[in-house]
Amino acid sequence: MSTLVFLAILLAWRLRRWILLFLVVALLAGCGHAPVEAPRIELQARTYTEGQLTCSGEPKVPDRPRKPGDVARYVGDLHSAWQDCHGALGAVRERQQGEAP
Repeated sequence: MSTLVFLAILLAWRLRRWILLFLVVALLAGCGHAPVEAPRIELQARTYTEGQLTCSGEPKVPDRPRKPGDVARYVGDLHSAWQDCHGALGAVRERQQGEAP
């Protein structure tokens, strides 16, 4: 068995130029196809409804006497309203007006 393996290795060594040439020709034959064109993508103008462009209103100011928890909730709600208006809706408005985001 080992003699057979030795002869196969010796034959491959002697034919290494032909094997290399065959591999190069096979690889180049695979590159001979026509170039593939990427599909065209058409972008459509996006329109937004008035509801999508409207901010959520300011939260109601807590009644007196104001407890620290009420004030903290009010500040959190106020920040959420600001974030809604200037965050996501600001980018939508800029796109609607044609400006770059």
